[in-house]
Amino acid sequence: MNDEEWRNLHENFETTLLLDAVGHVDELRGYLNDGEYGRPPEIRDDLLKLHGMAMDVVNNG
Repeated sequence: MNDEEWRNLHENFETTLLLDAVGHVDELRGYLNDGEYGRPPEIRDDLLKLHGMAMDVVNNG
């Protein structure tokens, strides 16, 4: 990734959309839980991991 590509990504990528998706999953938690005791759905953890990876790319290139 060259400097121009990184700058474009950094200026235009919105990781907050991924966190919004986590919030929507939380709202549906009662319907989507993955097991005993209403454990959060696996997709929630996957979205948080994806957000973390996206932040690494945006912040560290």
